[in-house]
Amino acid sequence: ATEPLRRLPMPSKLKRAGRLRLVKFGHLDTWHQRNAEYLAILADLTNLFDPDLLLIANEVNWQYITGALNRLRVPYLITSGNHGLPGFGNFFGPDVQRADLGPVTIVSYNGPSTGPVPEVAAAFAAAPRAEYRILQGVESGLDPEWARTLGLDMYVCAHGFKKEHALRSPCVYLGKEFQVVDVDLATQA
Repeated sequence: ATEPLRRLPMPSKLKRAGRLRLVKFGHLDTWHQRNAEYLAILADLTNLFDPDLLLIANEVNWQYITGALNRLRVPYLITSGNHGLPGFGNFFGPDVQRADLGPVTIVSYNGPSTGPVPEVAAAFAAAPRAEYRILQGVESGLDPEWARTLGLDMYVCAHGFKKEHALRSPCVYLGKEFQVVDVDLATQA
């Protein structure tokens, strides 16, 4: 039997005044025990960095990842990406989710598109006072014009970093690698 998923509620404010700390990684494709054990190590590392939020992109097999995610002591948003199994939404929620952490709005989109998605635009429109906007998606080729329209400051995707995508992007562009991201919201650096 699959272990029941335990999840912390989304915070409504940042842990550090004026600073956002994210941990993010993606495309682990957890289909077997070895990857699940690696995911557990990443969960433990994430806890050490004490981020405001963890962004996980393109995690596929909810049966294998539950035990590892239950080790987390931080809230997270997750996408199943392009390899997902049926039932992911029953476990982790709808395809579009939004977290508002004080002046920061993060929208997580569990779908294949890199261009306009009305539900994503609506999620950002519902947070008109957001000073810093992050979109977590699956695909790496985010349409630069859509990023401008949404007013994105950062895009986090599940696939590998591609220099040509980052060069075209009007916002900070991060790929699937494990990263700790600290943002000073006053300077956005």
